[in-house]
Amino acid sequence: TIGNLLPSVSGSILSYSISPSLPAGLAFDTTSGVISGTPTAVSAVAIYTVTAVNSGGSSSFGVSITVNAVAPNSLSYTSPNIFTVGSVISSLSPTVSGSILSYSISPSLPAGLAFDTTSGVISGTPTAVSAVAIYTVTAVNSGGSSSFGVSITIQEELGISESDNDKYLIYPNPFLDTIHINGVLGEIEYSLFSIDGKLIIDGKVENSILHFDGIPSGVYLLKLMKEGKINTLKIIKK
Repeated sequence: TIGNLLPSVSGSILSYSISPSLPAGLAFDTTSGVISGTPTAVSAVAIYTVTAVNSGGSSSFGVSITVNAVAPNSLSYTSPNIFTVGSVISSLSPTVSGSILSYSISPSLPAGLAFDTTSGVISGTPTAVSAVAIYTVTAVNSGGSSSFGVSITIQEELGISESDNDKYLIYPNPFLDTIHINGVLGEIEYSLFSIDGKLIIDGKVENSILHFDGIPSGVYLLKLMKEGKINTLKIIKK
């Protein structure tokens, strides 16, 4: 609801008029010249000419009125997101309150991903590895804007390198707390690194199982070592 707009005028007034008609939801009192009400639709800036009349003549004034949309709010996406090179991603669609004129994103998305400025949808097939980064999406309408930071990481295709003599099957990946390793023959050592190369834990594989219940969710680098041969895998903790 707007604050009432009252005229300021010298002289006695018989009546008031206005042209053109006010935006939907607003009312004009021809006796007092007051503009009041609750706008119900967006309306571009326009000049509404009010005329005050008495027996001696008239006086007019142009009132500028704009009705904006309710500013968007509560913009959000699923986040964080970890995608794989060469694999089509599940499109990321925004959740937002309010009507939206357009969307923008900064910085540019990783190679192979596309951003729709009309719908705000992120889609595509990543073509290159990209470190974790925050991509700020902004939704805009005539009333203002709302922004949200989407976390996206592009990793290499998941798979373990294999030597001629040692072939391992690691599952599940992504995992919750425990990883199983099939094909373990003899003693194997392991090292777990963060995605940026920091050593988190190392030791020996026991009973073909590794327990990682004490680490947070994220992407990690697992190295398996036997007799100088190293097999490497990127793993995801749920």
